[in-house]
Amino acid sequence: MDTVLIVSRTKMKEGVCVDAIIETTGESIRLHDERGANLAKDAEYQIGQEWEMDVQKPWNSRPEPHLEDRQIRSPKYVNTVDMAMLVSSIKKSKCNIIHGGVQKLFDGALVSGCGSSKQQPMYINEKNVPNHSVAFWIADKDLVMKVSTFNGQKKVYYVYDNTFKISYVGFQSALTIIPQGTMIRMSLASWWKPDDASEKRCYLQLSGWYL
Repeated sequence: MDTVLIVSRTKMKEGVCVDAIIETTGESIRLHDERGANLAKDAEYQIGQEWEMDVQKPWNSRPEPHLEDRQIRSPKYVNTVDMAMLVSSIKKSKCNIIHGGVQKLFDGALVSGCGSSKQQPMYINEKNVPNHSVAFWIADKDLVMKVSTFNGQKKVYYVYDNTFKISYVGFQSALTIIPQGTMIRMSLASWWKPDDASEKRCYLQLSGWYL
């Protein structure tokens, strides 16, 4: 059994994505249920909670960069830590903590989209694939919240350096500005080929922050 610390909880079309750190090793993992499927929307894991559970490689492992997926069994709630302890645990772990510009994330593999919009999304493609799909980022600039409407639904995203836009997929109430120097949780979405693209991509997402 491993003790894991929940560090991120994000929205998905089906279910919820929960990321954690194995406390003894500092390894980043993404929790899947005992069948290897995404967690249900009502999964009880919350940021800052510690759980004991059996952690195993899933039978349906996804390709790089999504190497953090783990099947879990026999979960048991242990404790909840405050934000200061959570940040301290993250800093002591072996997780990726990137300082500086957004271009430094994911081994510098991110590229930006094309089109007429001033702010462009960022993503990786199959030409340059990192060996991880989650990271912590301490940005060198403020991130500014924007809202757009897509298919009648409002979408929140953040703009970095008035150049790159990053979709927000977390559950925390959106901040108007995420100040520079804040620790932020970043992730790469699953492989997807947009209708207007000739390649599969994993788009950059913002999962949450730690204040």
